[in-house]
Amino acid sequence: MKKTAVLLFMIFFAPFVSPALAGDAGIVPLPKDMDTLTLENYVEAVKDTAAMGANATLLAPNWREMEPQPSSFDFDKPIGGALYSISEGMSHLYLNLQIINTIKRELPPDLSSSRWDDPKLLERLEALIKALKDQKQLAPLCVSVGNEVDVYFESHPDELEPYLSFLTSARRVIRKYFGDIPVGVTVTFEGTLKDRLQIIQKLAEKSDILYFTYYPVIDFKILDFKDIPKHLEKMKSLAGDKKIVIQEIGFPSGTLIGSGKEKQAEFFKTALPVFLKDGQVDTVFVFALHDFSPGVCNNLLGYYAASGWPQDFQSKFKDFLCTLGLRDSEGIEKPALSEVRKILKQK
Repeated sequence: MKKTAVLLFMIFFAPFVSPALAGDAGIVPLPKDMDTLTLENYVEAVKDTAAMGANATLLAPNWREMEPQPSSFDFDKPIGGALYSISEGMSHLYLNLQIINTIKRELPPDLSSSRWDDPKLLERLEALIKALKDQKQLAPLCVSVGNEVDVYFESHPDELEPYLSFLTSARRVIRKYFGDIPVGVTVTFEGTLKDRLQIIQKLAEKSDILYFTYYPVIDFKILDFKDIPKHLEKMKSLAGDKKIVIQEIGFPSGTLIGSGKEKQAEFFKTALPVFLKDGQVDTVFVFALHDFSPGVCNNLLGYYAASGWPQDFQSKFKDFLCTLGLRDSEGIEKPALSEVRKILKQK
């Protein structure tokens, strides 16, 4: 069940972007009621986001799911949602290869314990990239190699330097097949305010572009919205003159951490214009159209090993993770959806 939940998350993690926006903006179209997922619900989510002027897709598959057996690729589930989006005209593709996903490696089983400087790892990555290239509809504008990798390297500091070398080699391979496009990594904004800043600095130095996830709730405390411009300046200082992709911008409506539906709406009303008006921000993706449904949410908590955490921490994390949607999991609209829609239409 946990595997199914993670797969569903990857399949439907396909945001759509308004061409009218200076920096572009998208909404991750997670459909309602993912516990009993139907094609009808998915199509409805696509239509809702596309109605805002969408033209782009974010594809975020993990390597393990794409290569379940050595040199045997299965792209149907990992990239199926993105291919559907592209076929519907959402052709501007942003790719995140989740070689790492926040807390763990997502490598093929036979490579799961490989060193990052193992030549076999790079050989297999090249085979994967070539196979992806052969999917004729895939032409990414930029690529991130790993998702929220600063979190992983905080727990695995000895792996950082080998990974930086791997990133340089991966960049060369990606550009060999997909052309002269920017390649970087995805890091958390949270990490810039914690002990992971030095890790992020090293990753930024090796990147052509820097992807961020941005959730201004640190240790379950909501950051002051008046500091949002400072948060962006922090990201820009790390990126230098490189472009920034806000891979996820989100805010919970859950009350256990001091938020609520009106607070969520206030956040998007305040934050989105800050990012959308900045010329260095290439793209902004709002996370997400709907809340995770209860079953999917519980399985994602399992992915993060939440059962080993103190009960209070578990409850607050669930309150955060499972209330990020602009609608609830049954499709009932929250005030934030109206604010996001207004901002995108104004642009």
